[in-house]
Amino acid sequence: MPIPDFQNLMLPLLQLAAGRAEHRLSDAIEALAQQLAQYLIDYDIGVAEVSRYVVKKLDLDYFEEE
Repeated sequence: MPIPDFQNLMLPLLQLAAGRAEHRLSDAIEALAQQLAQYLIDYDIGVAEVSRYVVKKLDLDYFEEE
């Protein structure tokens, strides 16, 4: 997964500013914070893996009678 460029990182802010309505600074900060948090998780920056989950599927061939 490539590192996001500036436009993709700032996309939430650009979308917020695209309308003609006025927005509070806290709305812009929240939008950027959510995007940054997602990138940190996606790129494993400043996060630690706590656990993994194994998903198993029933093998129906095992139970078939011959």
